[in-house]
Amino acid sequence: RCSSMALSTEEVVFTPVLLPLISSKLMRSGGVGYRAEFSSFNAYFLDSIKGVKDIVLNNAESARLAEVDRRSDVLLDYTKKLKRKISTAAGLTEIFVSVFVILTLTVGVILVSTDRLSVGMMIVGVVAVFGSFGPVIAISALPGNLTQTFASGDRVLKLLAEKPAVEPVENGE
Repeated sequence: RCSSMALSTEEVVFTPVLLPLISSKLMRSGGVGYRAEFSSFNAYFLDSIKGVKDIVLNNAESARLAEVDRRSDVLLDYTKKLKRKISTAAGLTEIFVSVFVILTLTVGVILVSTDRLSVGMMIVGVVAVFGSFGPVIAISALPGNLTQTFASGDRVLKLLAEKPAVEPVENGE
């Protein structure tokens, strides 16, 4: 019972801390890069829409369209890299969960074979361990889900910290 309990305690303490840290480190740079490229693409596209009359008058449609295509491809590359990192983190999470369930099952079988644990108690323990990973998986997925949110928040804070290009007018002066 002690080794089974130690294994369960280790997984409950170790896994919820380690998995989110690994996931966060994997995706940190991906979200910031994606967000920067996304905002750059949006600004360029918005400028293109605002200046469509000038673009047409200067016969620059094909050059502008080619640049939109190029920036779209760059954004697609960032998206693919970010998705790969999210998939890697999800795969690592599944591996950790599987390893701990198999370890718990193995310890349970050993304890049952030495008559230190009943089969029913082993099944309850394995099911409890398996069921405890739902929240762990959700916490591990947070860095992937929040990567763009944090990058967006960082961008907003940087915009708020910028010095205004135009001095505010007070009292008509």
